[in-house]
Amino acid sequence: METLVATVLIVVIFMIASLVLNQLFAQGMLVQHRTMVEKMHHLEYLYGHEQLSLPYFEEGRGWVAEMYKEDRNGIPYAIIELRSPQGDFKLQSYMFDGDRP
Repeated sequence: METLVATVLIVVIFMIASLVLNQLFAQGMLVQHRTMVEKMHHLEYLYGHEQLSLPYFEEGRGWVAEMYKEDRNGIPYAIIELRSPQGDFKLQSYMFDGDRP
């Protein structure tokens, strides 16, 4: 009987520890995603108000930002790309760039 109780307690403790570690990992990923989205919005704002020239490149903590011009089907776009240094996560934003030289 004591063995059964001890086994159940060990299983419950390991389940709780696993759930806590999973939550911490998920929260860390969410914070990194929010940071990258905020940086993307900041770059969009700077470029929209002509305070940023292209091509643009910046490395930060946990991300690499790159911005460049590209024509797609004759339509000019400014492309913002943020990615993790490992390359496992990437965000892209396309901005119409027809009003600029």
